[in-house]
Amino acid sequence: MHTNARTARGLQRSASLAVASAGIMLLAACGSGSSDTADTAGTAPTGGGPLAGICPSTVKIQSSWYPQPSKGALYQLVGPNGTINTGNGTYSGEVGGVTVSVLAGGPFLGNQSVMARLYQDPSILLGEVSTDDAIEVSDKQPVIAVVATLQKSPKAIVYDPATYPDVKSIADVAKTGATVLKAGEDASSNLLVANGSLKSGQLDYSYDGSPGRFITAGGKAMIIDYADATTYRFEHLKQWGKTLSSLPLADGGYTTYENSLSVTPANKTKYDSCLKTLVPMIQKAVVSYTTNPEPMNATMEKYATEAKSPTTLTPAQDAYSVAFMKDNGILAAGPDGVVGSFDTDRVTQLISDMAPVVKKQHITVKSGLAADALVTNEYLDTSISMK
Repeated sequence: MHTNARTARGLQRSASLAVASAGIMLLAACGSGSSDTADTAGTAPTGGGPLAGICPSTVKIQSSWYPQPSKGALYQLVGPNGTINTGNGTYSGEVGGVTVSVLAGGPFLGNQSVMARLYQDPSILLGEVSTDDAIEVSDKQPVIAVVATLQKSPKAIVYDPATYPDVKSIADVAKTGATVLKAGEDASSNLLVANGSLKSGQLDYSYDGSPGRFITAGGKAMIIDYADATTYRFEHLKQWGKTLSSLPLADGGYTTYENSLSVTPANKTKYDSCLKTLVPMIQKAVVSYTTNPEPMNATMEKYATEAKSPTTLTPAQDAYSVAFMKDNGILAAGPDGVVGSFDTDRVTQLISDMAPVVKKQHITVKSGLAADALVTNEYLDTSISMK
């Protein structure tokens, strides 16, 4: 089960947005070819710059899915004027004297996890990996996160507050006995069951993203999904059109760092000097996207449409998503005020909390696994904040 959980992280969002995407996918089918560029294509590297000579001539970064606001900071590293190639799923541009190429996930990854791809192709320097996934593969495919582009997972329990006015926390969900719809089983749901936040009998893993079951249930069902997109989508459906509330899974103990940029131990050693310069650039990209997301959002919307992404992107929804992530401490600095930082005590606790989950799934984790084997703050510029 755990293998599917790692590869299904992007697929869950795909399913949850499939119905809303149908119209755009139909229009896109009549559209572009395999390769397009943004309005101003990224220029070729000049050979000079802070990354030249210490990083690969092309710095490849593997994403877990198509472009969307939760990945905006990653694309912001290239900037809004990069080159879109829908044939191979890349977004590239010159950064600091080298080419930075963001590789789309989803179907471009096949049925492979980001961790597996990093090991299969060592020319990929960084990849988006969530902490719970890194724990599960720590024995066979260890990776170390070097910067947290998101401080919390956008996953949440989404529900109708009119139906459940007394639900104020995840602990209240178990008391309702409500069916909780989810697209597949993974560490997030297993952890919430293991710590008692949810009852296993409440979970229905057959959710396919269609709003039909939720609407038919009259709001009595709940959904585990990415709240930055799901709340907006449902509130703008004619069949529903009412405000929904959300409870972050992080508040129920799922304290993973979602899609942190991670490196294999071998590449960490090999490109140590590169990471010392590159990571602060990524930190600055997080700040830039957070404070002025519109230009990058416009390019991601163009990319998603041309690539026929199952994830619908529109200016209104993307603006909502960014605002949601800022308001809920997802797109934010770490608790120490440093952009991209990791709380190692939090990671240590997650390792402990994941113990019954990995045991149930018969997963072997690295013996004596500690936080410093999963995350590091060593490359961060501690002067970079959101202020």
